[in-house]
Amino acid sequence: MSRRREIAALAARAGRLSGLLGAQRLRRRRRGAFRAFVLEYHAVCPGPAEPEGAVSIERLRRHVRWLLRHGFHFDTVAGLAERLRTARRDADLGADRVALSFDDGYADNHDLAFPALRAEGAPATVYLVSGFLDGAPLWFDIVRRALDLAATLHHHDAIDRESAESLRRRLGAWPPASTGAAVRRLKQAPAEHRVAVTADAACWLVAAERAGHAARPAARAMTWAQARRLRDAGWELGAHTVTHPILSRLDAEAQEREILDSRRRIDERLGAGTVRTFAVPNGSAADYDATTREILAGAGFRAACTTRRGANRPGDDLLQLRRHGVGAEPTALLEARLGGWLDDERRAAWRRARRRVAASRRTSDV
Repeated sequence: MSRRREIAALAARAGRLSGLLGAQRLRRRRRGAFRAFVLEYHAVCPGPAEPEGAVSIERLRRHVRWLLRHGFHFDTVAGLAERLRTARRDADLGADRVALSFDDGYADNHDLAFPALRAEGAPATVYLVSGFLDGAPLWFDIVRRALDLAATLHHHDAIDRESAESLRRRLGAWPPASTGAAVRRLKQAPAEHRVAVTADAACWLVAAERAGHAARPAARAMTWAQARRLRDAGWELGAHTVTHPILSRLDAEAQEREILDSRRRIDERLGAGTVRTFAVPNGSAADYDATTREILAGAGFRAACTTRRGANRPGDDLLQLRRHGVGAEPTALLEARLGGWLDDERRAAWRRARRRVAASRRTSDV
């Protein structure tokens, strides 16, 4: 857990122990100020070790049981969006609502999350990268595997000098000091740069394996048959593009291909009308644009999830639903998120307040 998240978790525990979080939730509900939340997960692991981007099945169970114990009602994202569409005011929601969502379409969503959530009576929505289910590896998984392996080797350059030199030139260092930071930069890089880095990383991985160095196993997608089983059990299957690019970095034609071809392929394999909602890859305000929304609206999507943190209310734009990225976090931090402590709007207000204080101090020092 990052230093910032550690501080947030400590504050959340303090809020829970003091009773402040619970009291705030109770007062809000008594006023009929109900909210609709979407939680974002990715991979699920047996645990207890939780690799980056994964949550252990036991932690997921603890999250779900906490939500059930504290009166949250579960729905799919499409169901949640329909409740928001028909409600005139907060009270019409009838209760705090929550949808669990899983991005990308990992096999462990079927193998681990599905039986656990079914036992708790909680449905979920899985956003499928259609190319991943068709057998294409996720580009960021290739890069992470290569960077993580290279960081453990003393003679990483000797494995494939040509690929290593190309990666050093494109990334600024080989291997970079931080895998996470390198992947985050690549997400915002031009598509041709990201594709070239991914190709170099894939070549380097092949050479490393031939030299006897084992990278961690590649991420495994669920099969189309497993996706069909989830659908038949009442889970929602949504679209998450074909190759998981950052949509705002693409022109309108490329965005349309990624969004509509993903839906078309899922409907082709699972039945027409399967896809009703969409999740924006990465999902921050910088990762999609007005063109993205126009494509989604024109194509008839009922809702789309971002990763802008916060609650959803009647009257909100259903094609820009707020969603909390949760993952491997203590339940107290989940409670703080649902209490609005870490909403993007509140965080922005805190940053503005800090800047005003800093500016005031600088003025007084003059």
